[in-house]
Parts: sequence; C-alpha cells; structure tokens
Amino acid sequence: MALPHTKQKELQALWRAYWETPYFNQRIQLVPGQKTPVTPDSDTVTLWLTAENPHSQPCDKEENQRRNQHLASEITKLLTKSLPQELIHVEAATARHPNHQWPAEQGFFVFMPAAVWAQTRSEWETLAARWGQNAIVVAEPGKPVIVMPTDPMFRQQLTSAGLWSPGRPEKDSSVINHAPASH
Repeated sequence: MALPHTKQKELQALWRAYWETPYFNQRIQLVPGQKTPVTPDSDTVTLWLTAENPHSQPCDKEENQRRNQHLASEITKLLTKSLPQELIHVEAATARHPNHQWPAEQGFFVFMPAAVWAQTRSEWETLAARWGQNAIVVAEPGKPVIVMPTDPMFRQQLTSAGLWSPGRPEKDSSVINHAPASH
C-alpha cells in the first residue's frame, strides 16, 4: 500500500533528519553514513538510544527527563539481568540536528563488543521500541554508522516508501542524501 504523497514527504523529511543528526558526547561523535570512529578496542559496537519524544512527537523537558531516567533504569536492569555487565559501558550523549529543525535530545551511548551486539541486538531493538523510539543509531567496527528502525510500523512505512532496505542499511544514507528536500 502506497503512502499518500504528503505523508511520504513527511516520512522522508523525518528519516532525513535522523540521518543528518550527529550523536555525540565529549568523547565520541557518530554521524550516520560516515565511517564508524575508531575506539581503543576496535571490536566495539556503539549504540545511541533515547526515550525522549516517542514516535517523534515532542514532549516537554520534564517528561523527556522522566522518560530517560526510566530508560536508564531499564538499561541497568537489562545489564544486570541478562548481559555481561563487565563488557558493556554506558555514557550520556546528545543528538542535535545541525539546522536545529528538531530540539536536541539527551540519550545514551552503549558500548559493547561486537559479539555481544550480535547476541543481544533484538533486546536493544525491543527496548528502544518499548520506549516509542522509531530508530536507534548503530556504529559497528569497519562499517558506516547507520540509523536502524526499531518500531515495526515505522520500519514498514520506510520499506513501503523505499527509504529502508532491511538487508542493506548502508544504502539508506545515499537514499537520503539524494532525495529532494521537502519544503
């Protein structure tokens, strides 16, 4: 089923904004489509996730702070319950669109060995989707940083609109970079 033209333009603009946004803290910056930064341990996967502005619907500052506090608690539970806590490191991080088309969002970088990511990917995707997040940012060693849809409905909309390729996420940055700008 094709999306109405207006809805497709809105979806394309939102997806473009995710890909244009740098995700950073004092130590590292992830830019979708660019090569993953080298870390001291070259086998490290870095995720960026947040609980702010679920389904890209703005919330007030207090609500976003409350949501991120609860997400931090869930990350801690996930780490202590089923993941090798000593192998995973979490740091506060920020996402800020370069043109300020979207308010800055606070979130978290989660650093883990690639083998742990391979085993726990679905848990992180589920966690993000449970907090109403359309996507997470993933930086794998030797690959471009990607924006990965986590919400099933959002993923389906992107796929239907030709903006997401489940088997080829690295293609998505070229789709966005060459898409006509929406006004």
